[in-house]
Amino acid sequence: MDFSKGTHSILQYNHEKDEYTSWEEAGVFMSEPMIVPNPDGTEELDALVMVSVFDNNLQANRLVMIDAKTMKTVSDTKLPFKLSMTLHQGWFQDLQ
Repeated sequence: MDFSKGTHSILQYNHEKDEYTSWEEAGVFMSEPMIVPNPDGTEELDALVMVSVFDNNLQANRLVMIDAKTMKTVSDTKLPFKLSMTLHQGWFQDLQ
C-alpha cells in the first residue's frame, strides 16, 4: 500500500521490469488489503486483492475485490454497516 497526502493506493510492483500498476479512487481510504490466491490458478498473479474501504464520497464502507494481475475492480459492494478503519483483513473460505 502507498499512503500519500489525500490518497491511498494499492501497488503491484514488478521488480524485473521496474514497473508498477496501482488501484486507487479519489476520496477512498482503505484498510489492510489481503491477497487471496485462486486455488485453481496457474500464474503468480492469479489472485484477488480484497480490501475494505471507507468511501468519503458515499459516507459508507465498501468491500472491493481487485484482480491482482490487472489491478482492476472485479467486485464492489456497499456495506450496510460501518467497519473500523483499523480492521486487519482476514477472509476465510467456508470451513465446513
